Amino acid sequence: MHGPEKDNSSCNECNVQLCTKKDQLVKKEMLISFILHLFYERQNRETRDNMATVAFCAALGQTGFMIATQNAIVAQGFDVINGLIILGKDDIYQICKIIHDDPNPVAIPFMQQQLFEAMHYWVKTKTHHGKSTSAMLFTLAVAHEYAEKMIIDMEEIAKTDKESVKLPEKLPKQSMWLVFRDAMAS
Repeated sequence: MHGPEKDNSSCNECNVQLCTKKDQLVKKEMLISFILHLFYERQNRETRDNMATVAFCAALGQTGFMIATQNAIVAQGFDVINGLIILGKDDIYQICKIIHDDPNPVAIPFMQQQLFEAMHYWVKTKTHHGKSTSAMLFTLAVAHEYAEKMIIDMEEIAKTDKESVKLPEKLPKQSMWLVFRDAMAS
């Protein structure tokens, strides 16, 4: 006869089954706890991501972007301000062109495009200097300041390109340099 006796004791075989059931319950509780942890971690991450997207849209809104334009930029995959770090010099123009050429086009005025480029420049500059690039720090005043800095830097680059070092002209007569050549050979 298996099972508990009248004095509430159990046989060896039933005790083993009881232990495995306890282990199974503990494992189930641990699995449920782990799943709940993942669920809440995902919710927290989504909340953080949503907060970052809201802050990015608020920064765009401060520079004059309408809600439809903000949504179009986010739809292009730029949902956080740090996403702008991967863009190159001409990519802002391309993004604006894609949004304009979309089947549901959204107009982006020239001034907003310039301020969007200033935002990109701000993110690149701040990241380069190891400073915070929180979207809450980007205001209209910051946009104008960095737009000016961006223009000054572009003008300086254009100026240095024009003032590049010129190579010397080829020697007109090599016979004039025979003595120098002979001195170098010996």
